Amino acid sequence: MNVLDRWIPIDSWVPVMWWNRARVVDHAREKGIRLVWSTGDPWSGHLIAETVANALGVPWIADWRDPWTLCRVRNLGRPAWVKAIDRAMERRWMTRATLNTFTAEETARRYREAYGMPTATIHNAFDHDDISGGEPDPGKDPIELVFFGRFRELSPAEPVIRLVAGCDDPSRVRVVSFGPLNDADRGLAVQLGVASSFVSEEPIPLRSALQRLRRADFLVLSTDPRRDEIIPAKLWDYLPVGRPILTLVPNRDVDRIIQETGSGSLRDPLHQVNERLAGRTRAVIKPDVAAIRHYAAKEATAKLATLMDGLIA
Repeated sequence: MNVLDRWIPIDSWVPVMWWNRARVVDHAREKGIRLVWSTGDPWSGHLIAETVANALGVPWIADWRDPWTLCRVRNLGRPAWVKAIDRAMERRWMTRATLNTFTAEETARRYREAYGMPTATIHNAFDHDDISGGEPDPGKDPIELVFFGRFRELSPAEPVIRLVAGCDDPSRVRVVSFGPLNDADRGLAVQLGVASSFVSEEPIPLRSALQRLRRADFLVLSTDPRRDEIIPAKLWDYLPVGRPILTLVPNRDVDRIIQETGSGSLRDPLHQVNERLAGRTRAVIKPDVAAIRHYAAKEATAKLATLMDGLIA
């Protein structure tokens, strides 16, 4: 978030949405729209949705993806008066929408408790049919922990750095990400003596990801510990891969999904890495392909379609 955005209530798209309200209403009326669906962010998209739904008298599904004002991380640095406006608009839109959808049940639960409005959970998903029933142990030494992305502010390397530093033999662990560590993370890795354990590869297209990820000993799932209400998007990349997911995410949804799909263990991540280093376990899992398929895009789309049909019936 840049400095200017911190001082603009809701988001910087508000003037655009406000200016085009009448045009969008006219278009919706001309097309005979029977239901409005909006998603954020930008949160100001809900401004247009509310306007259209009220003008046409049709149901409105407000989709929120990740949390807005209840997130303890994304709103840092915004002045108190801006946060107050954000909270007021969030409450207004959530309580006026016919239904509010979220991508994690924990997020939905917290908003139900805060505002008492109707919610549904539609998880994000993976969009292909190649689901592995389990890949063979790659038999690597050093063992390889792959983070499919680049460590950043909301997905920091610090928990992974401390995990490697705390294991029995950091020299036999490699953490692969697809972009270099930032200066702060690199400094911490140097301080803890594990900088050589972190390597980066060039980003690869999603169509090439499965082949690369299936060569990993563990697939690392990490996020800012304060974001305990969200499901990191990488979970959906990892589920069809057939390699163990090593989760450092404090989220009950993630634990439930990994457990019901057989895609990893909920034991202490440090214990899992140390067992692997000691050769006491093989990094092999037996995923439940049918359970994983439940999180495919076709299933998520069908759930949204069912909700929409129910509201316009």
